[in-house]
Amino acid sequence: MIDYQNLRIGILGIGEMGAAVGGQLRKLGCPVLVDLENRSSKSHNRAALHDLTPSTFNSVLSESVLVLSIVPPKEALGVAKRAAEFLSTSTRKPLYVDCNAVSPDTKKAMEIIFSEFGISFLDSGIIGGPPSTFYNPTFYISGPSQLITIFSQVSIPSNPSSEGGLKIKVAGDQIGAASALKMSYAGISKGYFGILAAMTLSAKRYGALHALLKEFSDNSPERLDSVAGLSDILRPRVHRFDGEMMEISEFLDGSLDFESGDVEGGKVVAGREGLIYEGFAALFGRIARGQMGEGIEWDELEDISRIAKEMKEAERL
Repeated sequence: MIDYQNLRIGILGIGEMGAAVGGQLRKLGCPVLVDLENRSSKSHNRAALHDLTPSTFNSVLSESVLVLSIVPPKEALGVAKRAAEFLSTSTRKPLYVDCNAVSPDTKKAMEIIFSEFGISFLDSGIIGGPPSTFYNPTFYISGPSQLITIFSQVSIPSNPSSEGGLKIKVAGDQIGAASALKMSYAGISKGYFGILAAMTLSAKRYGALHALLKEFSDNSPERLDSVAGLSDILRPRVHRFDGEMMEISEFLDGSLDFESGDVEGGKVVAGREGLIYEGFAALFGRIARGQMGEGIEWDELEDISRIAKEMKEAERL
């Protein structure tokens, strides 16, 4: 039997995902500490909703057995460095699990930083959205088996007496495997959103949007469905996508840097397939700024999704 009441968990990052994950752990009976220093009223409200204990960055690290980092991708490495710096002089060192959408190379850099100070580290990638009453995302993890065993204490019990716990699957025994899986999955799913956004925006600006959507309706109705739902998908999360796209770009450049690269001017050069995702990062950044009133792309995308929805509705009549 696991004594959940003495399995204190710390969470760095109190966005929708971090707060909901904390709620799942509270349902197991684990005390959950969250860093609420200088955080907004929304963050405080999320913590209260899920019965999470307000704390500070340093206290989350020093008072927890297990710490989950669930922050925006562009902040993940900086948070890891800050945590390692504090824990380097602490007598109590938790297992640090980075759950962020960053590249395998970034996770390996974190591993080096933490190992220098004797801090245990696991790689995790979350597939899916925030947990809810009827849904759990999957936490893929990779690293040493003994550390996976520790983290697995918070998995959904085989004979659950509550709705708590995390859905955990092992991706491999090396740091980088879980993040490689996450990068691959997100590159496909969010890359598709990027393609839809880029191509429909371009079609609209050249007066071809209605013809494109009609072609989807006639021969690829699932794509019309995707366009109709695009603004709803992007609205709450596109502000996080630019950092994640840059991590996927780094992942591709590393994984596809074959010895037999392209030939330019008689010389073999490394490929830059990651540039695809740098383009998506720029596009998602513009869309996110449009949500803040600093561009027209967001308003255009909402209009595109509206037109697609109206076309679908008209065809039902």
